[in-house]
Order: sequence, then C-alpha cells, then structure tokens
Amino acid sequence: MGLNILHIEQSMLIREMMHDVVMGIGHTYFSSNSSEDAFRILNENEIHFIISGLELADSSGEDLIVELLESEHKDVPVIVLTSTDNMEIRKKLFELGVVDYIVKDSITDEKLKNYIEAFEFRDEVISKMRHRSVALLDDSLLVNTLVKNIFDLHGIHDVDSYYKAEDLLASDKEYAIYILDLVLPGISGEEVLLTLRKKAKNSIIILISSITNYKTISNILSSGADDFIMKPFDASVFMARIKAHSRNYILREELERANRELEKASITDGLTQIFNHRYIVDRVEEEMERAKRYDKDLAIFLLDIDNFKHVNDTYGHQVGDEVLRSISSCLKHIVRQSDSVGRYGGEEFMIILPETDLEAAKCCGEKIRKAIEDMRFSQKDLRVTISGGGVSLVDQTATKLIKQADEGLYQSKRDGKNRMSFYESE
Repeated sequence: MGLNILHIEQSMLIREMMHDVVMGIGHTYFSSNSSEDAFRILNENEIHFIISGLELADSSGEDLIVELLESEHKDVPVIVLTSTDNMEIRKKLFELGVVDYIVKDSITDEKLKNYIEAFEFRDEVISKMRHRSVALLDDSLLVNTLVKNIFDLHGIHDVDSYYKAEDLLASDKEYAIYILDLVLPGISGEEVLLTLRKKAKNSIIILISSITNYKTISNILSSGADDFIMKPFDASVFMARIKAHSRNYILREELERANRELEKASITDGLTQIFNHRYIVDRVEEEMERAKRYDKDLAIFLLDIDNFKHVNDTYGHQVGDEVLRSISSCLKHIVRQSDSVGRYGGEEFMIILPETDLEAAKCCGEKIRKAIEDMRFSQKDLRVTISGGGVSLVDQTATKLIKQADEGLYQSKRDGKNRMSFYESE
C-alpha cells in the first residue's frame, strides 16, 4: 500500500533527506516549508501521515501543529521532528494527539524509515494485532494518551483507557494486551498483575514505571509479567517490544488453532464432515457409560442409503459423493445439538440420541426418513431413500447395542426399504 506523506519543514537539507527515505521505500512524498502551503496540500490530496518541524517560514511550527490537530485533518497522524527539546511544548503536543516528538539529534534514516513503514499494512504481526484489544491502566492522562497514540499509529484502535485499577478488574472484557502502571493509588500494579494473570493466562501483560530498582523489576517479571518498560520510553522501542510479545502471542494462537484442527480432523470424516467410524463408535461407549451412571435413556440408529450402488453406477461417483454430503448435512440439521452423527461405513450412518427413549427415537427416525425422501439433488430426477434400525439401551454392551441396531436395519431392508425398524429389547 503506497502512502502519501506530507513533510512540513523549513530546512531544505532535512527535506531532501526525508524525500530520499520516503521515495526509497515506495511512497509518495509531499513537502512544504510553510503553514499555508501545508494546508493547501492537505486540502488537495489524501495525506496518510504528517511529519512536521517546529521551525517554519511563515509561522510557529507549534501553532501549525495545534491548528492541524484541531482541524478537519486531525485524524492524520502527526510526528514532530525538531531540534527543540522543550518539555512543556512536548507535553502540550502529546495532549493534543501528536504521535511522537523526536529530537533531530537522535534521528537516523533507519529510524525515519521504521516510522513510515509502521503505516504499511504489510507487517504481518501488527496486521494480525489490529483486531486484538488493549487495556491501558495508568492514573496519568498524559501516559494513557501517549500510549494510545502509539497504538493508533500502528492501526490498533481497540484500546480502552483505565485510570482506576478497580474499574479494570471489574471489567468482564478479556484483553489481548494489558499495559499497567506499577505505581497506582490504593493498589500496586503487581497486585493487579497477579489478579489479571489468573483470568487472562495467555494475554500479554506489560508493566511500565519510572522505577529502576532491578530487584523490583525481577520480582515483577517473576510474578507473571511479560515485560517491564521504564518511563520515559521511546515510542519505536515500546512498539518493537509489543511486536515481539505479540509475535509469540500470535504463534501460540496459531498453534492452538492448528491443534484444534488436527484434533477435529482425527475424528471427522473427510468427505461428509461428520464424525468418522472410530469416533462415533467410541461415542457409543461414552454415552452408554453416562446413561448408566445417571440412569438416563439412550437410543441409537444405524441408517443405510437404499440402492446406493445404483446411484453411483447411473450418475457417477461425484453425484454419489453429493448424496453422501447432502444426507450428512440433513442429519446434522435434524438432530439436536446433544446428539452425535457419524459415518459408520461407505453409505451407512450412525446417530446417537442421549436421553431419548424408544418412542421418542421412533418419532425422530420417521422425521429423518421423510426428510431424506423429500430431498432434491443436482440431478433433478434423482431421489434417494434410507432404511434404518433403532434400538434403546437396556443393559447391553456397546457391541450388542450396535448389533441390535444393525439387525433392525436389515429388517427394514427385508421389508421393502425406505422404512425404520426398531429392536424391542426385553
């Protein structure tokens, strides 16, 4: 993504340096040495980012920045680049919303390049963090504003500021990142850290403070903080450390997601996306144990698509696969969330119905049979039916229960198909 960057600066030498940096990384460079020209450029172009000095040809750079931050262009991020290191001006501009205040003596081409590249949405870590939430806890409005502006610069806007620890601790929202002041009125940042770590085990928690005692810092890190950043901090260093921790946070998320997907794949039939044979049989035993332990009803079905070989021979295996997928989807939509549906064999399905007696199972079986009889497919003349067998739990083993459902299924086949038969246990 190419950015339009406006550089407001009286010094021709600094403008030339900035021009080379901006153009060298593929962005469009606009420059101005006056307030009037700067607003003309802003009004005529979509500017994504402003770098401004405090020494201008026609006005005070401070006045220009105040005017910018109070104008219709106030949402355009502004970095001040100046030779004037004035704490009063710095504080005033931060309170207005300047993203950073950089003294020229400390700036390098590489540092400027890093600031500009922060606006490129190609940064994978920051791009992924843009959808994560951040909590700031500091009783200083200035610190909260500064940190929030740093996150804004990188496109992270879901940032909530807290000035009292009790407000953060009372919040039901769990954040991906917590930035906590160590020294707080009425409670220590360490106490807040310990409380948060109990409920936000994987979140990034960073303590900030002007305290430089290494024993204190060591204790904070040992108590569960991911990092400790001393005030005052440099915005680029602060964000670099956030990115480092965010990378680990994202890798952990991706690993957990991959593990869930592997676990799901290990129990799922690839074609139909319902449970596979091994898992659905294991579920029978688990549900039987549960039903016996709590004295609950349990029923199972075995279903088989009638004349499925004819479907494959007549319409081809792609249509056969469509039928399998469509029936699987139909079964999942009909049964309850507490029920389990699996592919027992090639065209056979098993359904487990916890807390269901035989009469309720008969009603469910008929509903399923009718729904599949009414199904339509891409081949308009194609119709399919199912035959099924159902059984309820009395005191059988899992093997016996499945065998009885299978006997009901074959009874349905012998009786003419497109029907459900139920094994009546004595």
